Amino acid sequence: MPTGIGAIVEYSLLVSILVRITIIWRVESAFKDCGSARGRMEVALDYLLITLGLLDASYYWMRPATTFRIAPYVRFCLAVSIPWVRDLFHSFCRVFKAILKVFFFLMGTVVIFAWVAAMIFDDMDTKDSFGTPINQGFESFGNALYTSFATMTTSITPDAMIPSYAYSRSFVLLWLPFLVLATVIFNNVLLATVYSEYQSHQAERVQAGLARRQYSVEAAFEIMKEQTPSGEFIVHFKTFVKVARMLRAFQPISVDESLLRLIYEALDENHDGTLDESEFFVMCDVLQTQFTVTRRDSWFKIHFGETCLGRMVARIMDNFAEGPNFGYPARFQGSCFDHFMNFVLAMNVAWVILQSAVDLNDMQEPDFFQTVDIFFSLIYLLEVGMKLLHWSWGEYWQNNDNRFDFITTMVLAASAMGYLFFDVDRSLLRYLNLLRLVRLLKALNNISAYREVWSVIDRMVRTCLDVLAMNFLVIYLWSAAGVQLFGGQLYESNPRLAGQDLAYFSSHYQVYNFNDMFMGMITLYYFTLGTWIDPLASACMELADKYTFQWSLNYIFLLSFYVASPLLAFNVFTSFSIDVFCNLQDMDREGAPSKFTKNVAHIQTKMADEGYCLHVQESAELSRARVFRKMFGK
Repeated sequence: MPTGIGAIVEYSLLVSILVRITIIWRVESAFKDCGSARGRMEVALDYLLITLGLLDASYYWMRPATTFRIAPYVRFCLAVSIPWVRDLFHSFCRVFKAILKVFFFLMGTVVIFAWVAAMIFDDMDTKDSFGTPINQGFESFGNALYTSFATMTTSITPDAMIPSYAYSRSFVLLWLPFLVLATVIFNNVLLATVYSEYQSHQAERVQAGLARRQYSVEAAFEIMKEQTPSGEFIVHFKTFVKVARMLRAFQPISVDESLLRLIYEALDENHDGTLDESEFFVMCDVLQTQFTVTRRDSWFKIHFGETCLGRMVARIMDNFAEGPNFGYPARFQGSCFDHFMNFVLAMNVAWVILQSAVDLNDMQEPDFFQTVDIFFSLIYLLEVGMKLLHWSWGEYWQNNDNRFDFITTMVLAASAMGYLFFDVDRSLLRYLNLLRLVRLLKALNNISAYREVWSVIDRMVRTCLDVLAMNFLVIYLWSAAGVQLFGGQLYESNPRLAGQDLAYFSSHYQVYNFNDMFMGMITLYYFTLGTWIDPLASACMELADKYTFQWSLNYIFLLSFYVASPLLAFNVFTSFSIDVFCNLQDMDREGAPSKFTKNVAHIQTKMADEGYCLHVQESAELSRARVFRKMFGK
């Protein structure tokens, strides 16, 4: 992006953030007697950060060749000012404090082993049976310390122990206790400590949030309640509509009175036309749920459903399951047309495999291959047409699988038309047909075990978004520092690296570098997955003379990232995702429907009799809140 355009974009974003912060501060000031979410110092810090960002953008505009910028750090700090990110940052700090004791024990084990190994191998110039010096990596205490640390991370295990072990098997008595202590015991204790502290902090947050929610709902009920002649306190439908309309400013809530009437009836468990206090409490969750009403049948079915053609289409498209007709999700799977399209999909997969075999073996493709490619590009138009012939557009589009099918079908059909009439390259058809392989996952939905596991995984990922954001922010921050420390220096002809036998170049690790933010983040992403990348770390350390200030900065960068990302952020994600997965499975097994769910099912049945479908989908926030209440709300 040109420097001028980049600066204008950055100015625009910073000014929009400034306006937002100012508006929030004024709103909070108006309600300062009720308690403000942030203090004056926090607001002043936000203004200072934006000022620094504007000054940095101006300096970069005037001197685009500058190698140091504070903009990435300003963005990180502004992100931390967002409430949920600030909570993540506080969790991160608490976890860091909790692991210090275990981390010092772990590092102490590394230092002691390095000292013992250096004392043993320092003067041993003997070579093993492969011609490698048995003291490789232990020539000095400094080298021994790095080798021991890298071995503890398992990045050079078992390579580091091969020379000594090949020379004498007795050296396993030196290596084995260290590997058991550092790699097996202390690393797992560290993992348990990390998640235990994070779980404790999350429990405090969730319980505090539940207490605030309880207080707020009670206060709202006190304001809106009306007393009946019998002395009971209730909320009428008109009041419920007013609440929904006011909340529409904060989240998408339908204000259509007929739809709100349906929601109100579902909330009314005793069917007396009013909401008592217990029913009112459920309203908070219900208003975070998306309700959509669609007409079930297509125009063709409404007008020609009783004709011979209409009945034939129904026999093909409908599985005639027992019970009310709840529309596409309940009636298409298992129908004749569903089986036919699964067969077409299987043939498409077999065709792609055959094409791949021909291509990989450098065989000449017969002329009829292009005809088959065009057939598979156009056949799915039949599926879209038949579904829309039986169900309305709203009912069809409500299903995510249908949305994917519609878009890919239009893309494939357009590419086929382009090939037939506009000389588009035929290889494009082949590659676009690979999109249809994704539909194989849809066919697997017929397997209940696959469907259940995928549903749990989908909800697990949505629940873990906060923890994933923590990992992203850590990688982003260290990537910004990495670009300024190592950017443009990790190349083979660099005088600092020339002539050195570095695995970074012999293993072609040059693709992992810090030449820009994107490459830096990709590099650190793989660094996180691998815990430690020894060739990259060694090359970074060689960019400065030992024991200089720059050398210390390089070491601090690598070690601090190891602590922040693999040890803290990624370990939290690993443990948290396992915990969430297990709790989601428990929730599915418990699975007793609430009275509200039963009321909704009753309403769906009545609407189905009238030719309409009521689709209910809870928001990601509500889904995450349910899991958190299950995990931490005890």
